[in-house]
Formats: sequence, C-alpha cells, structure tokens
Amino acid sequence: MKFNQKLINLRTQKNLSQDELGKELKVARQTISKWESGETTPSMKRLIQISDLFEVTLDELIKGEEDKFKKLEILNRKAQKLANYITIMGTFILFLMIVGIILR
Repeated sequence: MKFNQKLINLRTQKNLSQDELGKELKVARQTISKWESGETTPSMKRLIQISDLFEVTLDELIKGEEDKFKKLEILNRKAQKLANYITIMGTFILFLMIVGIILR
C-alpha cells in the first residue's frame, strides 16, 4: 500500500477530517488533500509528526507491503543457498569418511 492510501486509512480510522488533520499538523487542508491524492508528499519533519500522531513507525508509514515481500524473497534465496551449501558439505564429509574407511 502506498503512503497516500495509508494516510487516508490512518486518518479515517481516527475519525479525523482532512481539515482536523491539517490543524493537528499545522498545515492547510489542501496540503492533506494533495498528500492523500499522491500529488505531493510530506517533508521528513511532517512524516515524523504523522508517525507520532498515528503511533506508527516511519517504516510502517512510508514503506509498502511489497518491501516486506522483497525481504522475504531475499531471505528465502539465502536460506536455499545455505541449504545447498550444507548438502554439498555433508556429501563431501560422507565421501571423506567412506574414503577413510576404504583406505584403512
């Protein structure tokens, strides 16, 4: 979900109008409207105020769900590489043990 949709959801969950949110953040209602339409984005100062007001982290506020999926995908690839490495090492150790037994 994009920032503008998150802002709409957070604002409506708190039953705030655009005007009320604007007053809380000391910006015009039109500014809130532009943020929610995706026309503009807030400054870092305003993002921090918004995250504090709605009690969410900046990550939750500005990162999309797709970021979570990307991280999971990367972790899955790393886990698969590790599993492959362990399999190869296990096979190699087994081979060395067999060679050691034969050479006795």
